[in-house]
Amino acid sequence: RLSPDGKVFYVADMMNDGVFLIDGDSFKEIGFIATGIGAHGFVVSRDGKRLYVSNRGSHKMEQGRADGPGSVTVIDFATRSVVAQWPIPDGGSPDMGNVSA
Repeated sequence: RLSPDGKVFYVADMMNDGVFLIDGDSFKEIGFIATGIGAHGFVVSRDGKRLYVSNRGSHKMEQGRADGPGSVTVIDFATRSVVAQWPIPDGGSPDMGNVSA
């Protein structure tokens, strides 16, 4: 996902549990934001100010269920920082039908 100003790419990395920031001109890594276990996908808010990241939960399974909790993390584009995080109850995943608007 590209930032609203077109200068920074936000790239989810589920194995590193966060989002890498990549400079749009040099394509070099300029930062990393830890978001939660299994960062997977994201969507930009309607006003273009925030990035909502879905974190699927743990990479390993325990008795048929994800070991770590899923969550949704909110990143502010202006500050490039986490401004909110919502856990998904009972080890659910936000991209598997456990979140609705």
